[in-house]
Amino acid sequence: MGAYKAPGPDGWSPIFFQSQWEVVGDTVTTTVKNFFSNGVLLPGSNDTLLFLIPKTISPESFSAL
Repeated sequence: MGAYKAPGPDGWSPIFFQSQWEVVGDTVTTTVKNFFSNGVLLPGSNDTLLFLIPKTISPESFSAL
């Protein structure tokens, strides 16, 4: 993943995880392993943000989005 891609729902961009892997790596790895072992995600782990970007300045219908 590119270091400067948009941040996820948690607000952290890939550069944070890449630069701080020595600090957060064990926690991230343990969390992912627990998911594959138990099938349980931490609350908020599967959140998604959706943004509609209008094609026009003042859209009046969904087709103008």
